[in-house]
Parts: sequence; structure tokens; C-alpha cells
Amino acid sequence: MNDDERPLSRYRLAASSDPDVVRDTVGQAFCDHRLSPLSRSTGLDAHFNGLRWNSVGVYYLEYGTDVRIDPRDLDDFYLVQVPLVGRATITVGAESFTSTPEVASVLEPGPRVSMSWEGANRQLLLRLDRASVHDVLRKKIGREPTTPLAFTPRMDLTTPAGRTWSGLLELLTDAVGSAEIPESIPVREFEGLLVSQLLLGQPHNYRDELDRRPQPTVARPIAQAADLIEAHAHEPLTIDDIAEAIGVSTRTLQDGFRRYYDTTPMAYLRDVRLRRVRTDLLAADPTTATVTDIAMRWGFLHPGRFSILYRDRYGESPSRTLRLERDRTVRK
Repeated sequence: MNDDERPLSRYRLAASSDPDVVRDTVGQAFCDHRLSPLSRSTGLDAHFNGLRWNSVGVYYLEYGTDVRIDPRDLDDFYLVQVPLVGRATITVGAESFTSTPEVASVLEPGPRVSMSWEGANRQLLLRLDRASVHDVLRKKIGREPTTPLAFTPRMDLTTPAGRTWSGLLELLTDAVGSAEIPESIPVREFEGLLVSQLLLGQPHNYRDELDRRPQPTVARPIAQAADLIEAHAHEPLTIDDIAEAIGVSTRTLQDGFRRYYDTTPMAYLRDVRLRRVRTDLLAADPTTATVTDIAMRWGFLHPGRFSILYRDRYGESPSRTLRLERDRTVRK
């Protein structure tokens, strides 16, 4: 494989056959570890690409030969490893499993970890700062977590939640690989979605609480309001309509959305409609569909104002989104 064909090739960190160089470079991105090549017939041919910004880092790593990796404590971050091809044996504490393109691994501070990567194994890696993940968890459960967040280390990528998560990671990788500024709006959106989906999809010690939904008095009607918005975003809705439908005052509705979603009900509705517009634009035939028709379908009646909102949210014009599928088809 040529260097330019590898994910995140514009952010090369190491391309080396020297175990010390590779170990030091990978260690700077993650943590100190022991790297032990296992094959006598195949030398190390490592390629390590990636970058870190804010509380997130996304990376691509291959060693080109069988290796054993013994990390020290991950300390202050979670690491999700997704094989693109090949296999790795992952041991976390007393649990051991084989990681393949169908099974990712979720590593976290605390348990002892060891790994054996086969030579053909190539992986995408997502580093998430512990504090940022816990902050998202705190917002979701509506209180300060009292015990450390602990994930099940084996992630099944064949489930709907697993497929969604791995698809988001690939989109993030593509966005970072092509974006001039990794902190652009689409990249930050994928970042938030990945953390949220990880908490909602991967088993962990707070999943039961998340699945029960918030328990305070106003939490249930606010959750019902969010569900109502999701289900009726294609219909005319006012804040009074929503408040009346769930049986609370407009003020209670506004206060609840600020508390549980850090936004307003109408901003929430606008975001839902923007997502639906983007979905329709990506699925539409650019030779027959128009941006204006799709935007009006979702309640955006002022094309100029809509274009500004859309570009601010997704970092590109709606007409560019509409052309994406045609561009992919042409490239194929």
C-alpha cells in the first residue's frame, strides 16, 4: 500500500522499521509501552498517522509484522481500536478476545492490558480524554458520576449500534483527512456523536441508568418533548404546541431543555430539521432534486438564511452536499 492510500496520510507521525522509533512515537500519542516484534522472518514496517486536537485524537496504525504490545496505564484517556483488516488478541484484566473488523476493543484506565497484533493487522484508533467522556456522561444522567466509567472491552461492530459507531469513526477519519482545519464544524459534530454513541451503544456500568431515562420530576416530559420533536419535525410546530402536547408550561419546557439538552426547544427543532435536510440532500439525485425544495420540505422558507445556517453547522454549502453522491459515483 502506498503511503498516500493509508488513512490520515497527510498527518504522518512515523514510517519506520526501527522498534525504538516506533515505540517512542506511538508512546507520545498514547502511553509508555513495551513493543516486541515476534516474527524472525518479517521485519517491522510500521506506519503511524494521526493527530490530536482538543480532547480527541484519531490515528491509523500498522506494524507490518507480528508484535506484542504491553501498555502501561492509559491514565487519563479511553482508546477504541477498530481493525480495518487482520486480527489482534486483546487481553484486558482477566478477559481475552480476538479483535477483527467485526470486533473492536475499548481500553480504559485501570485494568492491565496486553495485545498481540498479527502482521496484516491495520487499525483505526480513537483516543478520547477521560474528562470529556465523563462530562458527556454527566450531562446524560443529569448528575455527577460517583464511580469511574467502566466499559465492556469487547465492542461488537455487527450490531446496529456498533455499525453506526464504526461508520461515524470512518466519517470522522475522512473528515479529518480532508479538512483544512480539524476543528471545523463537521469534525466537531462527529466528535460529539462518537462520544454520545459510545455511551449509548457500548455496555458500561451506567448503561442501565441511561436506558431508564432521567428520573427528576420534569425529566420525563422533557424527554417526551424531544421525542415529539423528532417524530413531528416535518410538521408545523411552535413552542406552545409542544408544551401543550406534553402537559407542561412553556416556561417549564424552556427550563427543561436548558437543563437536559443545553439548548432551547426551537433550536432543538431546528437542529433536527437541519439533520433531516442533510440526510435528504445526501440521498437525493442532484440531477432532479433542488436544495430549495428539500429545505422547504423541512420548514426552511428563506433560502439565504437556510444556507447560512447549513454552512455554519456542516462547514459546506447545501448545494455541495447535494453533489456528494454524484461525485462519489464519478470517482468510482
